[in-house]
Amino acid sequence: DQGVQDAYATYYKWASDAKYTVGGADGTVNTKFLDAIYKVFSNPAEAMMVKQSGFAGGSIATQFPDLKYGTDYDFFEFPGVQGLQGGADFMFSFSDSAAAKALVSYLTGTVGGQNWAKANFGLSPNKNADGNYSDPQSIKLSTILSSATGFTFDIGDAIGAPFNNTEFKGVVDVVQGKDIASTLATIAAAQTESLK
Repeated sequence: DQGVQDAYATYYKWASDAKYTVGGADGTVNTKFLDAIYKVFSNPAEAMMVKQSGFAGGSIATQFPDLKYGTDYDFFEFPGVQGLQGGADFMFSFSDSAAAKALVSYLTGTVGGQNWAKANFGLSPNKNADGNYSDPQSIKLSTILSSATGFTFDIGDAIGAPFNNTEFKGVVDVVQGKDIASTLATIAAAQTESLK
C-alpha cells in the first residue's frame, strides 16, 4: 500500500534527522525508552518535547518530583489527525458465571466507570466517567478522548510476538536506512503468518 510506504518514508525523514531528534537515527534507535522522555528535562534540555503516551506524566513525576504538572510540563493532543490513536487493555471473561458477568457489567457500566475514574486508575472504558476524575492529567486526557471524532487502537503489544517483533525490527531497519518496500514485505509476510 502506497500510503503505508509514504508513512514510513515520512517517519524515516523525521526520525533520522538530528534536527528533529536527539542524535539522529542512532539516537532514535539506541536511546532507552524512559531516557528519551527525560531528555526534555536535562540541564540544559536536550529536546524541546517528546511524543509519548498518557503514562509519561507519571514517569516524569516519579523521576522529577519537584516539577509540577501544568507549570513545568504538560501535554497536548497531536494536531491535524482525524480521531485519536492510542493503546488499550482488553478485558476478557473466560467464564459465563453470574459473578463474572456482574464484574464485566460493573466495570463497563456507568457506576463502575465513575468509580474507576475517581480511583485515578486510568481512563475508564466509557464516557460516563467524565466529570469524575480528580487528577488534572486524567481530566485532560478524558476530555480529549471524549471529544474525539474517532479512535483507532494502536495494536502494539496486543499483536503476537512473531509479528510484533518483526514489525518493531522493521521500524528500526527503516530508521537505519534500509529499503522501505522490502522491509514492509517482510513485515507483511510475518503478519500473514501470525494470522494463520
